[in-house]
Amino acid sequence: MTAPLPSVEVAYRSPVDSHRACSLARSLGLACAGPDDPTGADLSVLVEEGGVWLRDNRQRGSRLLRADFETVESPSRKQPLGRAVGHRIRTVVDATAGWGDDSRRLCAMGYTVTAVERSPVLAALLEDAASRARDAGKRHIPRIIAGDAIEVLAASSGSWDCVYLDPMFPPKPRSSTLAKRPMRLLRELVGDDPDRHRLFEVAAVAAARRIVVKRPDHAAPVFGKPDDVMGGKLVCYDVYHFPR
Repeated sequence: MTAPLPSVEVAYRSPVDSHRACSLARSLGLACAGPDDPTGADLSVLVEEGGVWLRDNRQRGSRLLRADFETVESPSRKQPLGRAVGHRIRTVVDATAGWGDDSRRLCAMGYTVTAVERSPVLAALLEDAASRARDAGKRHIPRIIAGDAIEVLAASSGSWDCVYLDPMFPPKPRSSTLAKRPMRLLRELVGDDPDRHRLFEVAAVAAARRIVVKRPDHAAPVFGKPDDVMGGKLVCYDVYHFPR
């Protein structure tokens, strides 16, 4: 049985942020809560002058989280992700963007990246991260699309050289280590991926050259035998070729 999604509000702590917070709340269809009128929601999209954060109200004093496209890193295309996507690929759509970490890495490798996220809350965090990165003068920033990747890809036949998928997988069996909090919150906001096979079908039409699927090393390929597998320390990248 799928767990219920957490309740979410948009919140602000300073009156100077109230207008922006309430505008975001209207766009997301959520309640807007000030410091004196909390709604008791599980999660808060916290709007402050420095950006937009996600706060877990169920854990007192928990660290605020936000998406990040500003961190400087120099991943190489010789690493498993880069080898999976390929040297001749120019455009990539990250169809399951989540917190945007892989989109950031792909941008840093020189790919032109579109990040699609179906959770409106996560998409808002990604939009804020992209805005902050632009303000900081960053050049390689993904384009953000808030929406269902199945619908986006279905309307975009052959639009991208590569479609990148990172579907939800069950936790590692018999693992005594809890998933990190960003991943736990991601799973809560997005839920499971019962439509993953439909997503792969439309990805096969949208991808001009290949699909790359990220999976943990303990899991079997979910979309049948891949054409290539690029292995890493904790994850693998399954590559499916679609030469046009």
